[in-house]
Amino acid sequence: MIFRILSLLLFLICFFGSTAQESRLDSLMAKVKTSPEEEKINLYFDIADEYYYNSYHKYIEYSRKAKELALKYELPKKILSANNSIAIGYNQMGVYDSALIYYQKVLDYVLADMDSIKIAITIRNIGIVHHSQ
Repeated sequence: MIFRILSLLLFLICFFGSTAQESRLDSLMAKVKTSPEEEKINLYFDIADEYYYNSYHKYIEYSRKAKELALKYELPKKILSANNSIAIGYNQMGVYDSALIYYQKVLDYVLADMDSIKIAITIRNIGIVHHSQ
């Protein structure tokens, strides 16, 4: 009896949790269609975040879209965020050489910006990738 109740609760949690994610994703996709290009950058980051736990390919795809627009509008901090997101996606997929390429782009930016905290975080991330190989 308890097993049936727990099974039902687990099913309901999974079903309604995925439905909520899909509706948020649908909402973000709809906003992208009607938003000005500069606003799309943040929307693409939000869409990427929605895909983080179930599709690293899509996570990287939407991070790249954010990067393209950030490059177009010359927004260095958004470019930095996109490169970092892409590196994270590749690292999670086990594509370590690509992760290192994008973490190096992040490191180049933070070194030029002289942000010691971000330098330390990025070097740590690079170390994690090397350790994972």
